[in-house]
Amino acid sequence: MYSHQTARALYDQSDLNPSKLHMTVPRDFRPSSDIPGILKLHYADLPECDVKPAQGYKVTPPLRTILDLLEEGKVEQRFIR
Repeated sequence: MYSHQTARALYDQSDLNPSKLHMTVPRDFRPSSDIPGILKLHYADLPECDVKPAQGYKVTPPLRTILDLLEEGKVEQRFIR
């Protein structure tokens, strides 16, 4: 599911485009092949309320996205309104 900087871009919460596609996968996810360099995986077991279906994909909802970015230190609190 798309999350973090990618979700922020999908919601037009920023005019910055991420250099990688950020996705959250379950903690027990084990890839069967190498992860492409364009992907940045985040490992978390999210509750169903933090999964929003979109057109052919899933994305974290806006609040979860902001909380993830704050937790990761990727956005300063002064920019959150």
